[in-house]
Amino acid sequence: MTGTNPNREQVNQNIEALKQKESVSVERKGKTVTAIVKEHLPTIELQDNQLFARMVLADGASLKIQDLLDLLDLSDWPERGATIVRTGVELKGPNPN
Repeated sequence: MTGTNPNREQVNQNIEALKQKESVSVERKGKTVTAIVKEHLPTIELQDNQLFARMVLADGASLKIQDLLDLLDLSDWPERGATIVRTGVELKGPNPN
């Protein structure tokens, strides 16, 4: 994601605060989605006004990128012109062959 947030220090502080939590929960459609930060969000970093995040999907409901933006107090980035790019998807589980 590329953003134009003028306060990089605050974004970095929000990232570090999130990394210190054991788990996070978000409400979506009347249900609570909980993620273990180190397991489901192993990479979150800001580089040159780009937020890089590796999000691991869990059984059942998982966090979405908008949930991560909300947790980092960056929910307005898409409205302000940020581009969200999915660079890959890795599915883990039993081999179907």
